[in-house]
Amino acid sequence: EFDLGLPELAALLERTRLAASNSTGPIHLAAALGRPALAIHAPWRSCGADRWGPWGERGRALVVGSPEGWSRRRRKRHAAGLMRELGVAQVRRALDSMLEGTVLDPADSGCTL
Repeated sequence: EFDLGLPELAALLERTRLAASNSTGPIHLAAALGRPALAIHAPWRSCGADRWGPWGERGRALVVGSPEGWSRRRRKRHAAGLMRELGVAQVRRALDSMLEGTVLDPADSGCTL
């Protein structure tokens, strides 16, 4: 078991070059501390990056794409499968672009960044 309180988490995040996670408290804390933060989001509005992505100029969201024409109901039903399709290479390209200070073309990642 790993017990980490909020002050310890904040101290750890202040020392990172980059934080990456699904859209949870630690990624938002990293963004609030001014650290580069990449949040990974599912493709629906209720938890979408427009509303829940990390704040600040160093925060970015990687949004898993869904096939054109899918209804909201179908996207929700298949969200876990869509998230599984997100590959390590896609996340790595997004992280590398953040470290290099470049903008990643969504066509290169298969996701919206």
